[in-house]
Amino acid sequence: MVQDNGPRDRSPSGLFEMAGAWRGPQLLGHATNVASLAARWTSARHVERRAPIRVLLLGEDADATETICLLLEHAGNERYVFHWLAEPPLDFRLDGTSFDLVIVTAEPALGSGMATFSALRAAGLTVPIVLASAGVADDLVERAVDLGVADVLDATDLDLQTLDRAVRAALARASRDRQLYQAVRRDDLTGLANRASFRDRLDHGLTLARRSGGKLALLLVDVDDFKSINDRFGHPGGDELLRRVGERLRSRVRESDTVARLGGDEFGVLLLNIARPEDAAVVVRKLLESLKPPIDLDGQPAQVTASIGVAIYPDHALEAQRLIRLADAAMYRAKRADGSGCCWHDDSRPLASPDAEELAAAMATDAVSFVLRPQVALHGGRVAMGMRPVWRHPRRGLLDLLALRTLVEEAGAVDQLTERLLLAATGKLADWRRHGFGEVHITLPMLSRRRLAWAGLADRMAAAVSRQSVPPERLEIEIDEQLLVEDAQTGGQGAAAFARAGVPVALDRFGAGTMAAGLFTTVRPSSIRLCPSALDADGPADRLTLFQMVTALAHRLKIHSIATGADTPARMEQARRIGVGAVETAVACLPADDLCLPWLRIAMRRAV
Repeated sequence: MVQDNGPRDRSPSGLFEMAGAWRGPQLLGHATNVASLAARWTSARHVERRAPIRVLLLGEDADATETICLLLEHAGNERYVFHWLAEPPLDFRLDGTSFDLVIVTAEPALGSGMATFSALRAAGLTVPIVLASAGVADDLVERAVDLGVADVLDATDLDLQTLDRAVRAALARASRDRQLYQAVRRDDLTGLANRASFRDRLDHGLTLARRSGGKLALLLVDVDDFKSINDRFGHPGGDELLRRVGERLRSRVRESDTVARLGGDEFGVLLLNIARPEDAAVVVRKLLESLKPPIDLDGQPAQVTASIGVAIYPDHALEAQRLIRLADAAMYRAKRADGSGCCWHDDSRPLASPDAEELAAAMATDAVSFVLRPQVALHGGRVAMGMRPVWRHPRRGLLDLLALRTLVEEAGAVDQLTERLLLAATGKLADWRRHGFGEVHITLPMLSRRRLAWAGLADRMAAAVSRQSVPPERLEIEIDEQLLVEDAQTGGQGAAAFARAGVPVALDRFGAGTMAAGLFTTVRPSSIRLCPSALDADGPADRLTLFQMVTALAHRLKIHSIATGADTPARMEQARRIGVGAVETAVACLPADDLCLPWLRIAMRRAV
């Protein structure tokens, strides 16, 4: 950057491009006072050498501007390099890499200063912005900081030490915020972008493609048969394999492209600014080739294959969600073709299998409905029911859609079915409140095991209970233990979203994987649902002991424990030995059935 600490009557090169000549305002002469203020700091100057801080000064208030200019000059070129403008021109273009911080001087009411702040942020400027004015009310300072201003300085009696401290504190906070931002945008396991970051980059890439008239390709990559790799090498081996797969995928794309781990064994690849679909085909071949060499896991070779689905903007879809769905459907077709290959979206082919298309058609009828499964308390406690989606298939009878999650995703019915579940559950909770059963809980299943479907679900649940004036803690979401473990490894954003929305989380299928009791403190679930295998009476004795310890710990932490699959006397007895608080029955009733009310009356009396 060109230094400009001298005469301020020429255009600051490198910061703005504008039409016409530039001329700075005349400054008032109170240099003597400023010099005396600056002298206070002279003895405290740091002796270590640092890169000078590059400051852009936008000045409307003449007194404050002169004070800051002279203080920066007094500090010397080794500490500050600054440029000064009376105001940003209407037709300016920012070069955000040319300076580290902006100081805007304004009148005490801060009106023009906040207007300049908003204009700079709207132009894409991300560096800290400090306001300076001669005397500002505390409430205005608080409001400005709440809106994102780094600091507000009182220029009435400003000295160099105070200015320097404020500037460096603003820069330190900005640096820390950037580091935290990067931390939550990265997958902890692989170091790649995570799901939230990938979606942001997809949205940004689509915006750029619309402006330029270009194309982009979305690739969804799913590791084939990852469960068998996990079973063979254990979770540490599975984690190492995912890291190595991420490295290989990243090594085969351009720096401008994005590779992200979306959760579990699924990756996303975003190819920006491609000239034609054939460019994406070249990359797909490179990705599949990169996975062919075996991956060494603790001295043993692991052969890896993957299925890839591809969709192109604007050829196949114009919006992000549609593009994701098309790539997802193509990836499932690749998996059905025995994996280790790629499928592209094909407008001439259906997005889903015949069963999935039949389910999609049934979604508009009452063939898809819900049943309630009471959770019978063994030792008193809360009263709750699980709500489950079912499909009355014309040929195969009543089907549990939780056992057909893949079919629901393939049919593109996750969002629609979730919305119907929310309406039914909140309506039922409101109806029970009118009958005097306001303490009853309903737990809903996470319909998709793929974390791409989590976005916005917490807010939708909070909005649904709010519309019915139901306390948010009465409606729980069941999330598979392994999914929450993966969420924790990628920053815990999914669980945090439910916590912010006040939606309780139930750990589902607990014990089927790692038995991660650490989730009790990180996720702070309202309940845990033990996996059905916990009730296997012929299992090893130490496994029974482990489940007894888990339920005892949950009880001490006031976490409800529920057994599922207690459908025989032997399994019910095993549930009692483990010490669970309740069992979810296999007997179900339709939400419209009046049979729920008599059961609730009995259950509420036992819970007291």
